[in-house]
Amino acid sequence: MRFLVLSLCSALLLLSCQSESKPPVKYNKLFSPADSLVKFRSLEFVLDGKPCTALINQGYKNFKKKKEFPLSVFITINTLEKDSVGHPTEKEAKVFNALESKILADLAFETCYIGQTTMYGYRDMIFYIASKDQKKVTELLKSMKKKEPRIRSYTFENDPEWEAVSEFYDQI
Repeated sequence: MRFLVLSLCSALLLLSCQSESKPPVKYNKLFSPADSLVKFRSLEFVLDGKPCTALINQGYKNFKKKKEFPLSVFITINTLEKDSVGHPTEKEAKVFNALESKILADLAFETCYIGQTTMYGYRDMIFYIASKDQKKVTELLKSMKKKEPRIRSYTFENDPEWEAVSEFYDQI
């Protein structure tokens, strides 16, 4: 499990790092790559009697601009190769990390990446976005879903107080 968390953190760092020739990505104004990396925290919980994990960005715990990003976006990704508790095998984790890196890169505008949860047979990536960006995000995710059958679904909910992730933030 630590290997998976370290792999994901490494992937996030590589994704977040920018070369000097590229202009800064807007969402990095919310948190710098280094801040985001050190602020991710792993949590364990049980759902329907099955062990689950969450990797949550602590930097958003007291985020003052929540109302500017009132829409939660949950992207559900199926786990094809599972271990005995329904979590991805090491091989599957590599596929997950690559897909998550692509999703993060495609959503590399002013979004709030909260983190991910891994449950029996699937993983959710959790973002918060501005209402004005819903159409743009929908088009991106629709296109990704056509190309990547592992993406089961994506949902948007109006959640200006970020209640959907408040239990995670209560734990960290």
